[in-house]
Amino acid sequence: MERGEQSSDTLRRELFEETGIVLSVEDRADAVYVQENRRHIDHIYVLRCSGNPSLRPTKRGEIADAAWYAIDDLPPLQREAHEALSRVVAERWT
Repeated sequence: MERGEQSSDTLRRELFEETGIVLSVEDRADAVYVQENRRHIDHIYVLRCSGNPSLRPTKRGEIADAAWYAIDDLPPLQREAHEALSRVVAERWT
């Protein structure tokens, strides 16, 4: 994150730099939890992209692999992150 940059701007910039995909940020939910006496915050974003972009991690980037997931097929998440994502989905798509 660059000085003075909002987390949503960092997300859009980094995704573009690492994958070439341009996205717009629609919404955000935060999941806060404590693990090993440290406070963690996961920022969960609802993003919109046009078309059906292919994920192509750049050779110079930090991403080794990338994939699209259906909501029900996401990899395991922290309980708090899963609950925050579920709230966002329920508010937006039900």
